[in-house]
Amino acid sequence: MEKNEILDADNEVDLFCLNFTCMDLLKRHMKYFQNTWNCHPVHTERNMTPEMLFEGGLLALQQQQDDKNLENQEDFTELYQNFDDHEDWPPDAMVVNEPGGEMERIRQGLLQKDVASVINPLNASEMKELTETICNPQQMEIPNLVKKYIAVKNFVHLCLE
Repeated sequence: MEKNEILDADNEVDLFCLNFTCMDLLKRHMKYFQNTWNCHPVHTERNMTPEMLFEGGLLALQQQQDDKNLENQEDFTELYQNFDDHEDWPPDAMVVNEPGGEMERIRQGLLQKDVASVINPLNASEMKELTETICNPQQMEIPNLVKKYIAVKNFVHLCLE
């Protein structure tokens, strides 16, 4: 859309219109991807899914805790993976929950990024009219995205005049 000069990424109204038309669609697709990923079979784990592996690990920990077979009698609130004893584990592998580790530094860096917020230039009645007559973001689909974006942009510009 930028290439076709439909969207100006430096214009706050254009960013609002893009956010309004695309955000729900993006969230739906990300949720679909997440569900697909969590439920896909992992060949090296006897075709168990990541969800099955996680839940199985939690059940095994609970069973160990119930049997009192643990040296440390603390309750588990999360899975902790220690790969130091595994000879076949890659030496450059990261332990995700390692305090102060590389993954934590990456996560903290992402949290500190300054993400510009999108300012809504419309009042409540204009937003209601936009959603009811021009574009319901919850029903947005990819084939009509550009057309709906343009309609939203035209509506917003009319409201701002």
